[in-house]
Amino acid sequence: MITEEFDLAPGAQWGYVAPVDDGDDPLEEREVVLPQQTHTANIGLLTENDRIFPETDALVTRLKGVAIGIRTADCVPILMYAPGIEAVAAVHAGWKGTIAGIASKTFRKLVDMGADPEGIIVRIGPHICKTCYEIDEDLAERFREAGFGGSLIRGDWYDSLTRSRFNPQKPHLDLGLANFSLLVGEGMAVANFMQHPACTRHTSVCPDNGKEAFLPSWRRNPGETKRIVSWIRLNH
Repeated sequence: MITEEFDLAPGAQWGYVAPVDDGDDPLEEREVVLPQQTHTANIGLLTENDRIFPETDALVTRLKGVAIGIRTADCVPILMYAPGIEAVAAVHAGWKGTIAGIASKTFRKLVDMGADPEGIIVRIGPHICKTCYEIDEDLAERFREAGFGGSLIRGDWYDSLTRSRFNPQKPHLDLGLANFSLLVGEGMAVANFMQHPACTRHTSVCPDNGKEAFLPSWRRNPGETKRIVSWIRLNH
């Protein structure tokens, strides 16, 4: 099991829990309210009375001491903290959610609740990096049409996982950059943004047992069933 936890200004914490063995259950490490993700742009509001969220890929709450989160295995986990209104959000942004603008919509939800956009703190957790995220031309065109041309990259990329070269004719997608551009467009202060350096596909880590392992990755292991749980919580 891999766990990391970070303070997010004085009033909140965020982190992630990742299984590395088939018997690991990341939810045993931390109680987290999770939506039933289906790659939508739907946002749920967690209250004392509403904790079931079908077809939902982002959660917002003002409840203190309650962690909200999302599951990923290459997609981008985005955690937001609005200190001015004491609210947090957890967002699942795969390529579908990114094109649909789920990060923007969640950010605007916090602003509609009264948050100062320049005061919202944003963290992106481990996800597939631009070097590893090779895509086909059809998907690249969809991103161009959606205004994300700057997140598409071509080059002579070396695959550190397989120790070979990627196809130089195929584009690569920087999902983290695409979501960063969405958030800046909504008024996020660049100084309040930070991205975790780990890539789910190629970064190896050493969990508590000391054995080198990888984070869950659908691209590295097609059909992967394990997931990273990224979470955020307001302190009491």
